[in-house]
Amino acid sequence: MAHEYTALSGDDDHPKPDVPRSPSIGQRHKLILALVASNVVLLACLLALGMHQSTLVRWRGAKPLYSPVQDIITYESVLFPKPQEKSRYHGPPTDEVDQAWIDLYDLGMSAIPKSQAARLPNRTEPFSAGSDTYLVSLTVFHNLHCLNMIRKSLWPERYSQAHRYDVVHGIGGDYIFDHLDHCVNSLRLALTCAADITPHIWRWNEKSQQSTGRSNVVHTCKNWDAIHEWAERTRITTHYNYTIHVLDDLVFPDDP
Repeated sequence: MAHEYTALSGDDDHPKPDVPRSPSIGQRHKLILALVASNVVLLACLLALGMHQSTLVRWRGAKPLYSPVQDIITYESVLFPKPQEKSRYHGPPTDEVDQAWIDLYDLGMSAIPKSQAARLPNRTEPFSAGSDTYLVSLTVFHNLHCLNMIRKSLWPERYSQAHRYDVVHGIGGDYIFDHLDHCVNSLRLALTCAADITPHIWRWNEKSQQSTGRSNVVHTCKNWDAIHEWAERTRITTHYNYTIHVLDDLVFPDDP
């Protein structure tokens, strides 16, 4: 006769609960070393970041407005010359001095693509109907033109003053526009806007036995060659018709 057996449960048949094992001394040492190493790396990163930020001028207030030249701007340290040192822009007027000034700023208008024109803070005109090229000129070149006009006004025996005054057709009526007066104010605005904060210094002068001011100090300057090369590269060389108003689909906050 067949017998059925029911297995009796014994102690050996019950699953034994997991007993947590304490990490070995070697494992604890590895964990401690890993934590120390990660803290050292974190501290080094924080110190490097702090040192980097300490060398930068913190930007406060309004953010810089977009310029199509901003991506090529670099800065350099430039030692300004002593007052008695002459450059090719100095001295009584000559054909060579005149040409040096013209080469400095007389680059006309620059052409920028529509994508850059859309990022400007103010509207500018397209070059022509259906064109994706827009017109700009950098303020620095206008200011150099103004400075050259003031220079020429110092030598009336060489330069005609016939172009000093223009009749401007304004919304409120026609008026006389004084170029020279405009230029003086333009340079005032430019100087106070850029506001070079490089300190002038005083040094003891043994010959005069007194402290005298020194302006030949190191300045932080934008790389002028890069700016000038950009203007040459984007210069418009074809005729632009000032009398045609071209409509486009760009929208600006100051649009009427």
